[in-house]
Amino acid sequence: MPARPVPGDATPSTNTDRPASEPATDRPAGADVDDLLLVGRAVAAELEHAGTALTRAALIDGVRARGRRISTTRASELLRQLKAAA
Repeated sequence: MPARPVPGDATPSTNTDRPASEPATDRPAGADVDDLLLVGRAVAAELEHAGTALTRAALIDGVRARGRRISTTRASELLRQLKAAA
């Protein structure tokens, strides 16, 4: 019978491809938001006109209000790109 793991007894990871603090992702940074840039710019302009801060939550609400789907991961990347272009 194999030994049971002891709580708090960490076994080192055998995955050396990335640090443990870095999340696993199949997408490279900047990927999969090109299709949302136009709608993201429209949302950002609308928020600016209303005097509302461009936040991830506001961006998600605006994109979804326009009938588009967006995950929080993609929203974060879209927000990063929109703020970098501003």
